[in-house]
Amino acid sequence: MVVLEGFIVIYAFINLVLMIKRYKRFHGIYPVIAIFDLVMVVPLFLEMFLGIPKIPSDVYMNYVRSMNDQNTLLIYCLFVLLAQLMFTYELKRINKMDRSIIKTNDIHELLQFIQKFRYRKIVLEICYLVVIASVLSVLFSPDPMYYLKFRSVHMQVSDSISKYSEQVIGPIFELFVCAIISLKLFDTKNKISGVIFRIILIVFFTLVNGKRTYLMIIVGVFFLIDLLKEGSLKKIAPKYVVLFGLVAIYFYTYMYITDKISYNSDWYYELHEYIFRSMHTRFSIYATLHPDEIHILDYLGQSMLYNILFFIPRTLWISKPMPYIDYYMRGLLGLSSFSNISYHMPASYYPEFVSNFGIFGLFLSLIFTIWIMRYFDKRNTVCKLLGIALIALLNIYYYNDLLKIIAVLIIYLCITEKYKFVIGSR
Repeated sequence: MVVLEGFIVIYAFINLVLMIKRYKRFHGIYPVIAIFDLVMVVPLFLEMFLGIPKIPSDVYMNYVRSMNDQNTLLIYCLFVLLAQLMFTYELKRINKMDRSIIKTNDIHELLQFIQKFRYRKIVLEICYLVVIASVLSVLFSPDPMYYLKFRSVHMQVSDSISKYSEQVIGPIFELFVCAIISLKLFDTKNKISGVIFRIILIVFFTLVNGKRTYLMIIVGVFFLIDLLKEGSLKKIAPKYVVLFGLVAIYFYTYMYITDKISYNSDWYYELHEYIFRSMHTRFSIYATLHPDEIHILDYLGQSMLYNILFFIPRTLWISKPMPYIDYYMRGLLGLSSFSNISYHMPASYYPEFVSNFGIFGLFLSLIFTIWIMRYFDKRNTVCKLLGIALIALLNIYYYNDLLKIIAVLIIYLCITEKYKFVIGSR
């Protein structure tokens, strides 16, 4: 098995090098390949030398079982190998298609769209209003200091704070993420004042929201925006190596700040839980192989049905499925489908495809990835950017309310583009 893992790691590295070397024009599959290698391949590389992480067995025994199961590991390795083969084919197709291109015009297209976007001022005004609303929501909360300091995981929360966080802070700060990203996108000159302002907003958001994964998402989207603006991975790579390194350090430091280290002190496991996605995918594979032992979905396609029809009110559809992450967490914790859960763990759409369609779902997830990236490559600049960002995020995060808003906006842009009344300039 180690030989197979080593071959996959080397193959993935070669794919990545060829992708960077042959770059002529930005394509949606590029960031997806990079993220896939980070969250799916790097864990295999580390496992070759460090073994499986020290998983808290008192809470996540199902993770322990799935990570130790050799059949699950074999299927996972074949899945990653198949992904690399499909990426190779796609990169060759793109290289053949771009062969006649001498100089890319990605930068020109993106900057032209941003500069001529007819509702740019309105969008920026909305962003500033969201920032103001976010600050006010904290200042007028039942206990402002609760949100303006790092909170211990052992802290008991009052009912008023709990309700306020769910009904006010949560929705507003999801819009706050969009505002931070939009301010970055429309800052074409990358002014020092703008950079400092965004850093302050990110620190404020991280402090109030308390979720490290969102910080990683923001930095990841910034990386994608800069890649589109600069048109060269080499130009931005040094800066983002430092940024991602700082985020990784913060991830680990956060455990000490909030005393989460009392639950788990293994940095290697922390990487698997919050950044890597191999553990999450292997659990869904293990659950599919052992349906009598672990229960996730009640029927095939259950959570996909929710993804497609999530906009239908539950009052009109009483038996409407829940988001996949709810079923996933219940299965992981060994709970029934009707149990209450108080927290979620970041997953991705790869485990969801497995739970909905069995082992064949691994192949379907890769087909979906290739197809959707080809589709967004043909779209208008803003639709392309949002679509690629959405799929990139879904490679490391679950389909939450914020991503649903982005998905609806993308669908709207696709429809308006098709019928020739696109908002903004091409």
